[in-house]
Amino acid sequence: MNTAVYLQINFIIVVVVLNIMFNTIQMARKTSATRVKAGVRGFIVLLPVMGLTWIFGIVAFDSNMVVFHYLFSILNSLQGFFIFILHCVMNEKIRQAVERLRPQCIRSTVSETKTTGASNSQKSRSK
Repeated sequence: MNTAVYLQINFIIVVVVLNIMFNTIQMARKTSATRVKAGVRGFIVLLPVMGLTWIFGIVAFDSNMVVFHYLFSILNSLQGFFIFILHCVMNEKIRQAVERLRPQCIRSTVSETKTTGASNSQKSRSK
């Protein structure tokens, strides 16, 4: 398939995703300034994942410059990382959930260490 076709398909997907996002009930309740802000953020989040890499693919396809081939390969291989950063790390709800779980994880790790440390010291004393 031609790279331009991939770019067109990705652009259509971005438009459909933004359309669905704006037609949700939650977005209908928000002010127009908040909707515009959410739309710009959504576009910025989707742009690197859906379109930016394929723009380098188009340039790399018609160019003898090796730099664009490397940029295309590197950006495509980092798409999963971009998705993780933009949808997990930068998501307020996920950060709040991690903060709620962090004290529980620390407590369980400390209790496991104390239990393991006590059993190891008892074993070394019995030897």
